[in-house]
Amino acid sequence: MNFYEWQKNYHEKEIIKLKEELTKKEIKILERLGIEIKDKTYTEYEYEILKLELIKYYKNYDMDKEELKKVKPLINKITRSMYNELLEKFYQIDKKNENLFNKISF
Repeated sequence: MNFYEWQKNYHEKEIIKLKEELTKKEIKILERLGIEIKDKTYTEYEYEILKLELIKYYKNYDMDKEELKKVKPLINKITRSMYNELLEKFYQIDKKNENLFNKISF
């Protein structure tokens, strides 16, 4: 696959129905973080944008002061444990669907 085919697939090929992958509780947590999950099939691009929004709340105790300044605080009664479980769920979704993601090799 060349770059242009990859780019077209990355932006246009619908691959993941997140509402079918996530529980109502997980969707509610995302909504509390200001991340809307639509009833649609997401492209790889849209899915990655959503994950980038989620990762803004990621906090690791090995982070330095500058990195910690960039971490968005958890809000709306969302605990670090709830957030970490949600991250784990997205990791599982990634693993489950990795064969659908557009691979590129030059």
